[in-house]
Formats: sequence, structure tokens, C-alpha cells
Amino acid sequence: MKRAFLILLLLAMSGFALAATDEAAKASKEKQSYLQKTDHEIQDWSSKVKSLEEQSQTSGSKTRQELDRHIKTVKDDLEAARKKIEELRRSSENAWESLRKGLDRTLDDVKRHYQKAVSDTPAAIKK
Repeated sequence: MKRAFLILLLLAMSGFALAATDEAAKASKEKQSYLQKTDHEIQDWSSKVKSLEEQSQTSGSKTRQELDRHIKTVKDDLEAARKKIEELRRSSENAWESLRKGLDRTLDDVKRHYQKAVSDTPAAIKK
């Protein structure tokens, strides 16, 4: 009787271990997918910022000052996002979800500040 109980207990524990392993593998796959997505997103934002910098170079001095101020804000946000991505890369599969939320907020800041820069750009430059 004791032997049967021990066998059942061991089987149950191994089942939990397999389930935990499956969850860890799923979390790892989700993390990698998210990292690829955010890397691509940062590359896109960096290209857009580069385009704004080029527009700034052909602007009048007042517009250039305003654009450069906005560009610096977006670049600062992008640098913060890059740091958060590296932190997320080093994180455990259990901790990455909470770090993801912070990175999502930072990427939202990038988008918001970029849109502000574009909306404050004179129409003649936007073309």
C-alpha cells in the first residue's frame, strides 16, 4: 500500500515538473518573440528619427531648434528602451513579464514624443 502511494506521489510530482517545464518553454518562446518584435520596432523608430534629423538640417533656425529638442527627447526614449530590452534579455523567464510592461510604456513614450515632433513640424517640411 505504501509502495503504491509512493509511486502515485512520484508520478504526480513528475507530472507537475513536466507541466512546469512546458510553461517555461512557452514563456521562453514568448519572450524571444517579443524581443524580436521590439528590436524591429526600435529599428523602425530609429529610421524615423533619422528622417526627422535630415528634415531638421534643411529647416530654418527656429524650426531646427524646435525639431532638435523633440528629436533629443525621442532619442532619449529610444536609449531607455534599448536598455530595457537588454535588461529583459538577461531576465529570467519568470520575471520578464513585469519588465515587458515597463518596456511597453517606454515604447509608448517614443511614439508619443515622435508624434509630437511631427505634429509641431511646419507643413512645408513634412512633405
